[in-house]
Amino acid sequence: MGFMYAGLIYMMWSFLYARDNPLYKIAQNMFVGLFTGYMFTVGAKTVATNFSAAITKSGDPYVIAGTIFGLLIFLRYFSKKLAFYSRFPVLIIVGTGFGVSLIATIKAQVVDQIVDTLKPLYTLDNIIIAVTVICVTFYFFFSVEHKGPLQYMTRWARYMMMVAFGASFGYGFMGRVTRVISSMETLLAFPTIYLGLIAIGIIAYDYYFRKKRKK
Repeated sequence: MGFMYAGLIYMMWSFLYARDNPLYKIAQNMFVGLFTGYMFTVGAKTVATNFSAAITKSGDPYVIAGTIFGLLIFLRYFSKKLAFYSRFPVLIIVGTGFGVSLIATIKAQVVDQIVDTLKPLYTLDNIIIAVTVICVTFYFFFSVEHKGPLQYMTRWARYMMMVAFGASFGYGFMGRVTRVISSMETLLAFPTIYLGLIAIGIIAYDYYFRKKRKK
């Protein structure tokens, strides 16, 4: 299992040296195919389990109706005349998902932010949050020229936005570095390290003959 994992990693990393090469294509197609097959299997098993349980045991009308609407999506692949009815479950899914996500987004990004900003100014953290929110708001207020006190407020807002963007980028970058480190622990372990030596040998061999051909 370790050899397969390490081999697939090297096949994906081969894109860094040889661009769109056959090894990279094989690993890419394997990833997409396995992921698609796995998700299809899990989805089909979930639908079959819930639908059979709803019919044989609970008889839940919501589960039965949801399963029927889900199956209507596949009508577009079997009949052009009935393909029109496949739009109804899509409309329900999109509308419901938009409504639920809209409420969650407003609560998380608007209401909760306002509540955290309006906390009593008893601590230094609350004072910095309140001042920064006000300054950043005026930074994007372009109807008035940023002169006088607004100049210092917008400057503070610029500094705080740089800090926020830098922290966000650093957090995301560290997450990727953690994944690379976990992969390197597998690649440098015994006996998968031999695959790395073989890959280095292949790259050196290819580089040598490419340089020789140019001469």
